[in-house]
Parts: sequence; C-alpha cells; structure tokens
Amino acid sequence: VKITGLSLEEADLEFDIAVSNPNAVSITLAGFDYDLLLNNQSFIKGKQDKTVKVAANGTSAVKLPLSLHYMDIYKTYQALAREDHINYALKTGLIFDVPVLGRVRIPVETKGSFPTIKIPLVKLQALKLNNLGLSGADLQLDLQIDNPNAFAVNLNRFHYNFKVAGQNWIQGQNNKPYSVAKKGHKTLSIPIKLNFLEIGRSVFNLLNGSSKLDYRLSGSADVGSSLPMLKNFPMNYDYTGKVEITR
Repeated sequence: VKITGLSLEEADLEFDIAVSNPNAVSITLAGFDYDLLLNNQSFIKGKQDKTVKVAANGTSAVKLPLSLHYMDIYKTYQALAREDHINYALKTGLIFDVPVLGRVRIPVETKGSFPTIKIPLVKLQALKLNNLGLSGADLQLDLQIDNPNAFAVNLNRFHYNFKVAGQNWIQGQNNKPYSVAKKGHKTLSIPIKLNFLEIGRSVFNLLNGSSKLDYRLSGSADVGSSLPMLKNFPMNYDYTGKVEITR
C-alpha cells in the first residue's frame, strides 16, 4: 500500500495486489470486489472486472487507486476529525477462472493508516507596552502558533495584519520559514512602533487607560510539512476579540 498523495482535501492511496500462481498451468484473474473499512465500518465498496492473465509459476500485479476526501470521511465519522491518523482495512475478493473448478473467490485483507491534516492555529498571546511617550509608543505583539498535527509544519511567507479599535497598528510579512514541531507551539514576537502624529492622539488615551481593547488579527501563510507526499497548502486566519495591554 502506498500513499501517493496528500492534501488538505484528500488522501490518495494505491493498493498493489500481487497475484502468484504456483500451478503448472496459467490462470485468469476475472476481476475482484473490494470493501474499504474506516473505523471498522464500510466506507467504499466496488468491483473491477478487468481480467489479468497469470502465467504458470508466475506473478502478476493488480493496482487499485482510491482517493479519500476528508470532508466525506468526517461527515460519516465525526470522531475521526480529532484523530491524528485514520485506520483502514481493505477487504478484497479475487475471482479466478480455474480449469475444472470454474470461478473461485479468494479473500485477501490488508490494514494500515494515513494521517489527518489539520490547519495550524494562530492566536494573540499578549500585547506588551514597552515604552509610552508624548509622541509615540513601542509595543510587542506576541502571536502563538499551534500545530495540532502529528508531524512538523513550516509556515512560509507568514503575513499578518493587526488592527486595534479599527485602526491599523501593524502589517507585514515574515519571509523566513517558521517551523513548528508536531503537537507543538511557538511564539512569534512582532515589534510595533506607533507615531501619534500619524495614527492620532486618541491612541495615546487608549494606551494610557486600563480598558481592554478591541482588536482584529488576520493574515495568511503557505504551509509546508515534514511529510514528503503532502503538498503545500494555503492557510488564512481572521480573529477578533479584546486584549488587555500588559506593562
């Protein structure tokens, strides 16, 4: 069994079935039926009628490619969305045309698993006021990036836009790859320098007060991973809430 492709939407599997013929005469594989089970329940059933000639004392291969869409899986088995891997079992019945005996069905079963793909989470960890003057302020925006996956991820071209009370305080892009270990999290600290002449004197009053501030944090990134078969996928985030300034 090979995982031939992974994306945020689907997992592509290819099952290679080797058919060996120990007899002194050739036999014909007339087709096969299959039943793919997820969470011990039938998910996909089907038949293939393509015939394969297996030479005497020879071996032939039969391929069965299947594409499994994660949304279809989660609609059927909601609990699997929280798992790191999805276990499967493929039950097949190989149908042979055997001289004298006629058609004979031989059951074959294989088991394995493939990973689930989850989008990393970005959240505001803290907003720190380092310096407040009459003309401006220096702050530090701490973002926590959580990786819920059972494999490491890399965030490339991490773009961020941070607004407070409807005003844009900072936006930018981190062009260096940002790696987060499996089931891990990292803090990305972003310096903010505000000029009251440009942004308005009302911001001074916000920073000098004790009330929580309304914010909006949004952005995007290109997500890669430590899995060679997983294609890079885009990630967008957009959160609103209230934040208390720490001093």
